[in-house]
Amino acid sequence: MKTPVIVLRPGWDEETLVHEMTHHLRQEDVTRGGIARTPMKLNAMGEKISSKRQDRSEYNSSLNLEEAATVAESLIRVGEIEYPNGYFNSTKAYGNTPMERMNHDRALLAGSGTKKGRKAEKELESKFTDTSISHLGHYRPGSNAVGYLNERKKAGTLPKAEKLLKKTKAKTVTAGYTGPVAATASRNRMPYRKK
Repeated sequence: MKTPVIVLRPGWDEETLVHEMTHHLRQEDVTRGGIARTPMKLNAMGEKISSKRQDRSEYNSSLNLEEAATVAESLIRVGEIEYPNGYFNSTKAYGNTPMERMNHDRALLAGSGTKKGRKAEKELESKFTDTSISHLGHYRPGSNAVGYLNERKKAGTLPKAEKLLKKTKAKTVTAGYTGPVAATASRNRMPYRKK
């Protein structure tokens, strides 16, 4: 879709909204890299390439990693969670129930509080492989999330973060001009972000 839309159904909670927004950030924020950026294949416009145009196993492996990393980052960013994300039904590490597995991951990733911005990304990067959700292998055929992450690391094909150009003050060339002024947008024009 050209315009991202998140549809919230009755009963959906904060974790669901954060999860869907995190998917959006992982795809659109080019300053993210490694596990904090989507492993899905994107075209030149930054849109996901259809699963029909890819090897099924490769596509499912990247989907396992995308969902697992999104769940993990959501756990870092949200407050109290009443029910575990459904993907915890598809993992068996670090607990006998989905709730135990989610609580393990939440304690590991967020500790006693939540994190935002680059701090959340750093926690994801440093602790993801020790989570239950990293074993997600919901989409088959394909590798589980941590297996595919290791494949991509070994091959050196994880997404790279892009550095945005520094903003510079433009010299005013229109001083005294009263006619129409045209503006063009560049690829490096990004919303303001606090450091």
